[in-house]
Amino acid sequence: MKKDKNNKMSIAEQYPDGYSIEWRKLDDQVYINKEKKMKPGEAIILAAKAQAEGEIAVHKANIMVYQTMPAGIGEHSDVTEAVIEELDKMAAAADRLEMIEKYFSS
Repeated sequence: MKKDKNNKMSIAEQYPDGYSIEWRKLDDQVYINKEKKMKPGEAIILAAKAQAEGEIAVHKANIMVYQTMPAGIGEHSDVTEAVIEELDKMAAAADRLEMIEKYFSS
């Protein structure tokens, strides 16, 4: 067990499968952080996947706004066309996810 600069106790362990676990006691609370150490190339693919998933969520939220408040979107007089544009953007992100899964998943 070691103490950090704020005199708080912590334990960090590395496991053979590449995961590390950090245990910290702060303000009488125990926090456990488990994360896998990965190679930079893996991190890039993971980031690209997260970005595509985030884009899908954003465009889905936009469509939901169009569904609930179509008159409230001043810059889009043609709501159907605006929804189609959002769907096209979702499809592009979904295609990226499919490529990541097909060629880079382990």
